[in-house]
This record gives sequence, C-alpha cells and structure tokens, in this order.
Amino acid sequence: MCGVNHSYMLSKVHVIAEADFSAWYFGESDVPVASQTGAAGMPDPLRGERAFKLKGCVACHTTDGSKLVGPTWKGLFGSQVTVLSEGKEVTLTANDDYIARSIRHPPKEVVKGFAPQMPKADLSDRDVADLVEYIKSLH
Repeated sequence: MCGVNHSYMLSKVHVIAEADFSAWYFGESDVPVASQTGAAGMPDPLRGERAFKLKGCVACHTTDGSKLVGPTWKGLFGSQVTVLSEGKEVTLTANDDYIARSIRHPPKEVVKGFAPQMPKADLSDRDVADLVEYIKSLH
C-alpha cells in the first residue's frame, strides 16, 4: 500500500448564457445562477425582467401603468389593443403572438396614439420569449 489518500470533491455545474452569467457576476442581478436557467429552458419572467432593463426597453415602456414614449406593459397581456397596420386601424388581442411580433417587427403594428419609433432590438428568440413571459406577469 502506498498510503495515498484519495479524496474527491463533488460539485454541480450549471451551463447558462454568458449574458446571464455576466449580469449575475457583476451584480446586475441578485438571482442565483441556478434560478436563472428556468425549468428545462422554458421562458422565464425573471430573465424577461432582466432583458427589459438590460436591453433598453425600460427607456420607453413602463410596468406601472404610466405612459412614456411607448405604451405601458402593465395589464397589456390579454387586453384589446388598437393598432395601425398598413394604414388601417385594427383591434387585436395582446396575446403571445402579438407581443412577440411587436417586439420583432415594431413598425408593422403600431399602437394607436404612439409614433412608430421603436427600434429593432438585438434580441434572441429566448429573449423575446422571456420578455413575453415578463409582460404576462404584469397584471
């Protein structure tokens, strides 16, 4: 016997997006890393809230019902929204599809009473899904 003591240390590894890690590491989020991944990659309103702040949505949209440059997100999900689409007024239900479309292609359906000035954001499909979940959580 050589008298060598073999001891092992076990630990868990969570693989997350670099942006999520950076937000946690640099103190932009106090959400523990394990909670940031969401269940099985499902859309996560906490990640959506972070995207709202980090991607600049907060500069034009509110979550408390007040009006800024863009419409508030409070109570948006499930509501009736009148938009200008191809020069015509159309009333739509603010469901998952409408919200995702509005984020991805802002000038296609502009909420009546607002100027068509939302820039096209550099967002991944995951970012958009997370933002939709965040908007759904704002009653």
